[in-house]
Amino acid sequence: MNHEHKTTDRHTQTLEGLASFTLVELLIVIGILAILTAAVVVVLNPAEYIKQTRDTRRIQDLSSIDKSLSILEALSPSTDFGSSTRVYVSIPDTSDTCANLGLPTLPSGYFYQCVAEADYRNTNGTGWIPVNFQDTSGVLQLQTLPIDPTNTTSSGNFYTYVPGGSWKLMVMFESLKYSYGGSNDKTSYDGGTDDALYETGTDKTTFFGGPMYGKNDLKYSEDFPTGWGGVGNIQSDTAIAPNGVQNADFNNTAASGFQNINQQSIRTYENGTPITFSVWLKSDSPGLFYLTSHIGGGWSTLVPVTTTTSWERYTATWTMTATAQPTILLEFGSYTGNFNTFYIWGAQLSNTSSLASYVRTTSAPVP
Repeated sequence: MNHEHKTTDRHTQTLEGLASFTLVELLIVIGILAILTAAVVVVLNPAEYIKQTRDTRRIQDLSSIDKSLSILEALSPSTDFGSSTRVYVSIPDTSDTCANLGLPTLPSGYFYQCVAEADYRNTNGTGWIPVNFQDTSGVLQLQTLPIDPTNTTSSGNFYTYVPGGSWKLMVMFESLKYSYGGSNDKTSYDGGTDDALYETGTDKTTFFGGPMYGKNDLKYSEDFPTGWGGVGNIQSDTAIAPNGVQNADFNNTAASGFQNINQQSIRTYENGTPITFSVWLKSDSPGLFYLTSHIGGGWSTLVPVTTTTSWERYTATWTMTATAQPTILLEFGSYTGNFNTFYIWGAQLSNTSSLASYVRTTSAPVP
């Protein structure tokens, strides 16, 4: 009897059995893997983690600069640390007053200072921080001046330095976790003057951050059921907000007809100046909304936004057509072709042309 032949036949049969997955079974496995992958992406929120990574670098950069300045002050007390009326900016510009960057107007008595791209990372006193870090007999190891990972005016993410017998370094975070009200809030407890701004240095009260940081001219940024007018049917505190700490509100009835919620700015804005409104939204299924504003008897351009099942911060910028207190509106219902329920949180309005870091308000504007 040929045992070898029988053994080979058994192995062949076993292998054939293992390879006999049907197309239906394969499709089921692929579908399960796709669902699990999507669930992991939603839970982990990779975009937020990337923002947290950049914010961690911001903390490290400003700590490195702060320590280097302290060492320099101890080794060479006569060092020139810059002008106390200047706000030194990490973004390069061909204008030494940063005229091409579109930065917001500073408080009276302060002026921006920029340097050209060829020099802005120098550590010999010609960089964006006007301090000669090389004048320490090799003690300092700061090879180049750190700059913000994004370093643009439009994002609001860039470093600023203000000296004056002491100094202050500032930056705006972009992650929810490290920003004001987040689960690891780094801005409220840094000893500075602006809860929406991360501040470090030897005098954190020397200068208020300025209009690009932490400004919210709406009295109620999260209380939509009672703090906002309109005809929406919104219930309070029914979901976790995008920062994972506060509660978000929920419109629990499918909207029919024209509906909106609205709130008027507490401040009067000058004709011709920009205003920027932002709000976090998500919906059970994709929905169309419109952001708009009512200014001095006229309506601004409708800005359409399409929500998803994940939290997103939507924004719109308009130019004031009159000196007035604008009213901000979020429109929905059959007027927009949207009958979806939705969640809402974190409304903000500022007299700026770009998005600012979020600051929550409960009964008064900030600052």
